[in-house]
Amino acid sequence: MLEILEKISNIYKKEDAEVLVKAYYYARNAHKGQKRASGEEYFTHPYAVAEILISLGMDYTTVSSAFLHDVIEDTPATEEDIRREFGEEILTLVTGVTKLDKIEFKSHEEEQAENFKKIFISMAKDIRVIIIKLADRLHNMRSLNFLSKERQLTDEELVEQTNLRKEYIKQFRAGFRQHLEGIRVVDPEGNDVTPLKKGEA
Repeated sequence: MLEILEKISNIYKKEDAEVLVKAYYYARNAHKGQKRASGEEYFTHPYAVAEILISLGMDYTTVSSAFLHDVIEDTPATEEDIRREFGEEILTLVTGVTKLDKIEFKSHEEEQAENFKKIFISMAKDIRVIIIKLADRLHNMRSLNFLSKERQLTDEELVEQTNLRKEYIKQFRAGFRQHLEGIRVVDPEGNDVTPLKKGEA
Protein backbone atom coordinates (compact mmCIF):
# COMPACT_ATOMS: atom_id res chain seq x y z
CA MET A 1 0.00 0.00 0.00
CA LEU A 2 2.95 2.34 0.32
CA GLU A 3 3.19 2.67 -3.48
CA ILE A 4 0.58 5.42 -3.39
CA LEU A 5 2.80 7.53 -1.11
CA GLU A 6 5.57 7.44 -3.70
CA LYS A 7 3.08 8.43 -6.36
CA ILE A 8 1.89 11.32 -4.20
CA SER A 9 5.44 12.60 -3.66
CA ASN A 10 6.08 12.51 -7.41
CA ILE A 11 2.86 14.26 -8.45
CA TYR A 12 2.02 16.86 -5.80
CA LYS A 13 4.02 19.78 -4.48
CA LYS A 14 5.55 19.32 -1.05
CA GLU A 15 2.97 21.11 1.10
CA ASP A 16 0.08 19.38 -0.69
CA ALA A 17 1.79 15.99 -0.44
CA GLU A 18 2.18 16.48 3.32
CA VAL A 19 -1.60 16.86 3.70
CA LEU A 20 -2.19 13.78 1.55
CA VAL A 21 0.25 11.65 3.53
CA LYS A 22 -1.35 12.84 6.77
CA ALA A 23 -4.82 11.89 5.42
CA TYR A 24 -3.50 8.49 4.32
CA TYR A 25 -2.17 7.60 7.77
CA TYR A 26 -5.11 9.16 9.60
CA ALA A 27 -7.63 7.07 7.63
CA ARG A 28 -5.51 3.92 7.84
CA ASN A 29 -5.27 4.20 11.62
CA ALA A 30 -8.96 5.12 11.99
CA HIS A 31 -10.08 2.04 10.02
CA LYS A 32 -7.59 -0.29 11.70
CA GLY A 33 -9.18 -3.66 12.51
CA GLN A 34 -12.16 -3.13 10.19
CA LYS A 35 -12.73 -5.60 7.35
CA ARG A 36 -14.58 -5.54 4.04
CA ALA A 37 -16.90 -8.34 2.88
CA SER A 38 -13.93 -9.68 0.87
CA GLY A 39 -11.95 -10.14 4.08
CA GLU A 40 -9.51 -7.39 3.12
CA GLU A 41 -8.67 -4.53 5.45
CA TYR A 42 -11.35 -1.83 5.16
CA PHE A 43 -8.70 0.76 4.33
CA THR A 44 -8.24 -0.89 0.93
CA HIS A 45 -11.49 0.83 -0.08
CA PRO A 46 -10.62 4.51 0.63
CA TYR A 47 -7.13 3.72 -0.67
CA ALA A 48 -8.63 2.52 -4.00
CA VAL A 49 -10.94 5.54 -4.22
CA ALA A 50 -8.01 7.91 -3.67
CA GLU A 51 -5.96 6.01 -6.26
CA ILE A 52 -8.73 6.44 -8.86
CA LEU A 53 -8.87 10.18 -8.19
CA ILE A 54 -5.09 10.57 -8.39
CA SER A 55 -5.21 8.87 -11.81
CA LEU A 56 -7.80 11.46 -12.87
CA GLY A 57 -5.54 14.35 -11.86
CA MET A 58 -7.69 15.58 -9.00
CA ASP A 59 -6.34 18.18 -6.57
CA TYR A 60 -4.86 17.24 -3.18
CA THR A 61 -7.97 18.36 -1.29
CA THR A 62 -10.21 15.98 -3.22
CA VAL A 63 -7.80 13.05 -2.85
CA SER A 64 -7.33 13.73 0.87
CA SER A 65 -11.12 13.72 1.25
CA ALA A 66 -11.25 10.39 -0.60
CA PHE A 67 -8.91 8.84 1.98
CA LEU A 68 -11.16 10.21 4.72
CA HIS A 69 -14.60 9.80 3.14
CA ASP A 70 -15.79 6.97 5.45
CA VAL A 71 -13.99 8.04 8.61
CA ILE A 72 -16.82 10.06 10.19
CA GLU A 73 -19.47 7.47 9.33
CA ASP A 74 -17.57 4.29 10.22
CA THR A 75 -15.06 5.18 12.96
CA PRO A 76 -15.08 7.13 16.26
CA ALA A 77 -13.65 10.21 14.48
CA THR A 78 -15.94 13.25 14.58
CA GLU A 79 -16.50 16.21 12.32
CA GLU A 80 -14.61 18.35 14.81
CA ASP A 81 -11.64 15.96 14.62
CA ILE A 82 -11.52 16.29 10.83
CA ARG A 83 -11.94 20.07 10.99
CA ARG A 84 -9.11 20.36 13.51
CA GLU A 85 -6.73 18.06 11.62
CA PHE A 86 -7.54 19.00 8.00
CA GLY A 87 -9.56 22.20 7.91
CA GLU A 88 -13.02 23.28 6.79
CA GLU A 89 -12.70 22.55 3.07
CA ILE A 90 -11.80 18.89 3.47
CA LEU A 91 -14.46 18.50 6.18
CA THR A 92 -17.07 19.91 3.78
CA LEU A 93 -16.15 17.37 1.09
CA VAL A 94 -16.10 14.45 3.54
CA THR A 95 -19.47 15.34 5.07
CA GLY A 96 -20.89 15.97 1.59
CA VAL A 97 -20.07 12.39 0.56
CA THR A 98 -21.41 11.05 3.88
CA LYS A 99 -24.73 12.89 3.46
CA LEU A 100 -25.30 11.30 0.06
CA ASP A 101 -25.75 7.94 1.83
CA LYS A 102 -27.72 8.99 4.90
CA ILE A 103 -31.31 9.44 3.74
CA GLU A 104 -33.77 6.57 4.31
CA PHE A 105 -36.56 5.84 1.81
CA LYS A 106 -40.09 4.42 1.90
CA SER A 107 -39.99 3.07 -1.66
CA HIS A 108 -37.55 2.35 -4.49
CA GLU A 109 -39.15 5.13 -6.58
CA GLU A 110 -38.62 7.61 -3.76
CA GLU A 111 -35.01 6.44 -3.48
CA GLN A 112 -34.41 6.97 -7.19
CA ALA A 113 -35.92 10.48 -7.16
CA GLU A 114 -34.00 11.41 -4.03
CA ASN A 115 -30.74 10.19 -5.55
CA PHE A 116 -31.05 12.68 -8.40
CA LYS A 117 -32.05 15.44 -5.98
CA LYS A 118 -29.01 14.76 -3.77
CA ILE A 119 -26.72 14.70 -6.80
CA PHE A 120 -27.94 18.09 -8.07
CA ILE A 121 -27.72 19.69 -4.62
CA SER A 122 -24.19 18.36 -4.09
CA MET A 123 -23.08 19.51 -7.55
CA ALA A 124 -24.39 23.00 -6.81
CA LYS A 125 -22.30 23.11 -3.63
CA ASP A 126 -19.12 21.43 -4.90
CA ILE A 127 -18.87 19.09 -7.87
CA ARG A 128 -15.90 17.36 -6.20
CA VAL A 129 -18.35 15.63 -3.82
CA ILE A 130 -19.91 13.90 -6.84
CA ILE A 131 -16.51 13.00 -8.30
CA ILE A 132 -15.50 11.34 -5.00
CA LYS A 133 -18.84 9.53 -4.84
CA LEU A 134 -18.48 8.24 -8.41
CA ALA A 135 -15.05 6.84 -7.58
CA ASP A 136 -16.48 5.33 -4.38
CA ARG A 137 -19.29 3.66 -6.31
CA LEU A 138 -16.92 2.41 -9.00
CA HIS A 139 -14.78 0.59 -6.45
CA ASN A 140 -17.86 -0.80 -4.68
CA MET A 141 -19.17 -2.11 -8.00
CA ARG A 142 -15.86 -3.88 -8.61
CA SER A 143 -16.36 -5.61 -5.24
CA LEU A 144 -19.99 -6.71 -5.76
CA ASN A 145 -19.14 -10.44 -5.97
CA PHE A 146 -18.03 -10.38 -2.35
CA LEU A 147 -21.42 -9.14 -1.11
CA SER A 148 -24.51 -11.21 -0.31
CA LYS A 149 -26.85 -12.00 -3.21
CA GLU A 150 -29.53 -9.76 -1.70
CA ARG A 151 -27.12 -6.82 -1.43
CA GLN A 152 -25.80 -7.40 -4.95
CA LEU A 153 -29.30 -7.17 -6.40
CA THR A 154 -30.05 -3.99 -4.47
CA ASP A 155 -26.92 -2.23 -5.70
CA GLU A 156 -27.22 -3.46 -9.27
CA GLU A 157 -30.90 -2.49 -9.53
CA LEU A 158 -30.15 0.96 -8.17
CA VAL A 159 -27.45 1.57 -10.75
CA GLU A 160 -29.50 0.14 -13.62
CA GLN A 161 -32.68 2.05 -12.75
CA THR A 162 -30.88 5.38 -12.60
CA ASN A 163 -29.08 4.62 -15.89
CA LEU A 164 -25.72 5.38 -14.30
CA ARG A 165 -23.88 2.06 -14.55
CA LYS A 166 -22.95 2.42 -18.22
CA GLU A 167 -22.04 6.04 -17.63
CA TYR A 168 -19.74 5.14 -14.71
CA ILE A 169 -17.89 2.58 -16.82
CA LYS A 170 -17.64 4.92 -19.78
CA GLN A 171 -16.46 7.85 -17.67
CA PHE A 172 -13.80 5.97 -15.81
CA ARG A 173 -12.52 4.02 -18.83
CA ALA A 174 -11.99 7.36 -20.52
CA GLY A 175 -10.33 8.68 -17.37
CA PHE A 176 -13.18 11.19 -17.01
CA ARG A 177 -11.31 13.22 -19.62
CA GLN A 178 -14.16 13.96 -22.00
CA HIS A 179 -16.46 14.87 -19.14
CA LEU A 180 -13.98 17.06 -17.29
CA GLU A 181 -12.59 18.95 -20.29
CA GLY A 182 -13.93 22.45 -20.31
CA ILE A 183 -15.59 22.14 -16.87
CA ARG A 184 -14.09 24.65 -14.51
CA VAL A 185 -13.94 23.35 -10.94
CA VAL A 186 -13.57 26.03 -8.29
CA ASP A 187 -13.08 25.51 -4.56
CA PRO A 188 -14.98 27.61 -1.97
CA GLU A 189 -12.21 30.26 -2.01
CA GLY A 190 -12.42 30.74 -5.75
CA ASN A 191 -9.24 28.83 -6.65
CA ASP A 192 -9.31 26.98 -9.96
CA VAL A 193 -8.86 23.24 -9.18
CA THR A 194 -9.99 22.00 -12.58
CA PRO A 195 -8.39 18.54 -12.99
CA LEU A 196 -8.17 18.68 -16.79
CA LYS A 197 -8.27 21.82 -18.88
CA LYS A 198 -9.32 21.84 -22.54
CA GLY A 199 -6.56 20.71 -24.86
CA GLU A 200 -4.50 18.96 -22.17
CA ALA A 201 -3.47 15.37 -22.79
